[in-house]
Amino acid sequence: MSETVDPEQHRLQFGLRKVLLWTAAVAFGLGLLSTLKPDALGWVVYPGWIATVLILRWNFGSKVAALASVAFGMLLFAVVCGLEWAANDMRPHPAEVVVIAVVCSLLGGMIGFVLLLLIETACRIINRLDRIGQSDG
Repeated sequence: MSETVDPEQHRLQFGLRKVLLWTAAVAFGLGLLSTLKPDALGWVVYPGWIATVLILRWNFGSKVAALASVAFGMLLFAVVCGLEWAANDMRPHPAEVVVIAVVCSLLGGMIGFVLLLLIETACRIINRLDRIGQSDG
């Protein structure tokens, strides 16, 4: 009746300490987000972006999460700029469109990178706090 465990199969397990640390981190993050006073779409986009980057970091590592966060920031900023142009009925010259697209991409990429740095810092702080007092840490 003894079962052998497949070493390839990994189980996602958290200790109570880590769950409580992540709960505090999420509460702190939502508190910071509420100071920005986002609209309804912002309450969906920002936490979704953070959750996606966290899941990618846990499953594929920091490099893939960085690439995804920067790409999403560039895409989101470009969409916001395009919606702003459409709302104001702006028709810029094609040369201006290229310059504005490059600037929007750089700004969006920087926003995505800063978000990744915040997530990476939070993950490292939580892991460090979780290891305090453990015999193997």
